[in-house]
Amino acid sequence: ELVRPGAQHGGDMRTLGLLLINSLLEHRGASVQRFPMLLARIQDSVCHTLVQTLRTDDLTALTLTLRLVFNLYHSMKQHLKVELEILFREVINVIVRASTTYEQQEVVLESRRVL
Repeated sequence: ELVRPGAQHGGDMRTLGLLLINSLLEHRGASVQRFPMLLARIQDSVCHTLVQTLRTDDLTALTLTLRLVFNLYHSMKQHLKVELEILFREVINVIVRASTTYEQQEVVLESRRVL
């Protein structure tokens, strides 16, 4: 709920939510798989929200979202195959979309280099 674009709490709370999820995955990503309810939440609402957040004009949110996609890939790829495929397709869409700014393309391409 914190990371959902357009939510009433605003960009600072979205940034905090993305940072918290990233922190969880960076420090305990492999452990998340042992909690079926948490895994289901990530598979459903978190991944769906990340697809929406990849469409944002906010470079901070875009950067954090790309980092989160990277962390999901490294820590949970065996459980998120379909979700990661959808997320990677959306990352590609950000690059080729006509309305994407140069800065957004640069952020995406730089994060792709890390992957």
